[in-house]
Amino acid sequence: MLEPEKTGLMQSNSVLIGVIGPPGSGKSTLAAAMKNHGGIIIDADREGHYLLEIETIRDQLIDEFGSDMMKSGTVDRKILSRIVTEDRASMDRFNRIIHPPLLERIADRVFRVYETCSGSIPIVDAALIPEWEIVSFFDLLIYVNCPKSVRTRRLELAGKNTIAIERLASYQNSDRIKRAACHVVIDNTGTREDLERKGAALIRCMYDMRNREEGEKPCQKKLWTVSGMHRND
Repeated sequence: MLEPEKTGLMQSNSVLIGVIGPPGSGKSTLAAAMKNHGGIIIDADREGHYLLEIETIRDQLIDEFGSDMMKSGTVDRKILSRIVTEDRASMDRFNRIIHPPLLERIADRVFRVYETCSGSIPIVDAALIPEWEIVSFFDLLIYVNCPKSVRTRRLELAGKNTIAIERLASYQNSDRIKRAACHVVIDNTGTREDLERKGAALIRCMYDMRNREEGEKPCQKKLWTVSGMHRND
């Protein structure tokens, strides 16, 4: 489990942003836009892929699910995904192996941003922030909303297995619960440029909040008035 002290959240000037949303919603595009304006992305999917290359974790997966997922000495992520999404029990077994080291790695990355990248704000791009029960660690948690039909079309165009993705989503909290956990909801029904503009406005606003004098909240109102966003009351 992430510890607030380890991530640096006890520092008065530390700010942490999280981005969640269903597959195809555009959450990674939003995170990338914020990166272009001084944020540093910590991508949970990428960190998870790295963990699959660690021998001890790979051995645990083989013990649990067999060696059919291996190709040329490495884990074939497509085969692994098919195995672990077969049913809820398989997904739970996979999560018990991967999630503890994944949370530790994310915490370490956040801490390194605070230590070595002075002036930057870490942005955690991770769909499972509510499931991990770490919502309270974030100064701003963003939900990227998009109609299911649009998300499905985007995933199909990207060559993704939409059936497997839907099955995986059924093992997680509902979109309603995830959305309710967030401070801000962004409706991504416009163009990519619209979404990038909203991301730029958000990161600038969080820099203003971090640098404000105690008792001053000049940016709080802006968070709720940037076009296409609303406070998630």
